[in-house]
Amino acid sequence: MKLQNSLILCVLLGFAAATPINRYIGGGDNDGVGVGVGGKSNHGGGVHVGGEDNYGSGVGVGGKSNHGGGVHVGGEDNHGVGVHVGGKGNHGGGISVGGEDNYGSGVGVGGKSNHGGGVHIGGEDNHGVGVGVGGKSNHGGGVHVGGEDNYGSGVGVGGKSNHGGGVHVGGEDNHGVGVHVGGKGNHGGGISVGGEDNYGSGVGVGGKSNHGGGVHIGGEDNHGVGVGVGGKSNHGGGVHVGGEDNSGGVVSIGGEGNSGRLISLGGEGNLGGLYL
Repeated sequence: MKLQNSLILCVLLGFAAATPINRYIGGGDNDGVGVGVGGKSNHGGGVHVGGEDNYGSGVGVGGKSNHGGGVHVGGEDNHGVGVHVGGKGNHGGGISVGGEDNYGSGVGVGGKSNHGGGVHIGGEDNHGVGVGVGGKSNHGGGVHVGGEDNYGSGVGVGGKSNHGGGVHVGGEDNHGVGVHVGGKGNHGGGISVGGEDNYGSGVGVGGKSNHGGGVHIGGEDNHGVGVGVGGKSNHGGGVHVGGEDNSGGVVSIGGEGNSGRLISLGGEGNLGGLYL
């Protein structure tokens, strides 16, 4: 049996060496790619890991339908963007983090429907503003500290129901914020640390139910993440270390119940991957 396995491995390695693609491992329909690992239909990208339908991007990690972006991590339908992290439908922005429908802005972080603004952070329906920070239909707001139901402030600290603030620390129900630390229910923030139910954030550390974040460390039920470390039920991540039930990742080390893995080191129940 060992001799038979060795012969099969030699045949596979010989076939891979004869293939004209530079490096492509474990996916399908990858054309003209420098490195494609574990994805589907990656065309003309420099590096693509674990995603689907990535066209012409420099780096695409764990996302879907990334077209012409320089870097795309964990989001959907990103067109022509320099850097896009964890958002939907960002068109022509220089940098967009965790927002939706951001058109033609220089920088858009965590907001919705930002049109033609120079810098826009965490607000909604901000039109034609040089700098708009954290408002709903906010045209030029300043600093707000320690209040409740604060809309359109540049900085909100220690309040509840702060929507669209540039920085929010230690509160609850904070939506569309650039940075959020230690709260619950943070949606679409650029960075969330130690919270729960964080969706679409660029970086999520130590939380639960983080979906579509660029990097997620030490949480549970993390889906579509570029890097997942030490969590459970991490699906479609580029790298997963030390967790359980990790499916569709490129590399898994020391986990159990790992299916469809390219490489698994020291785990149990590994199906369909190279097992060492």
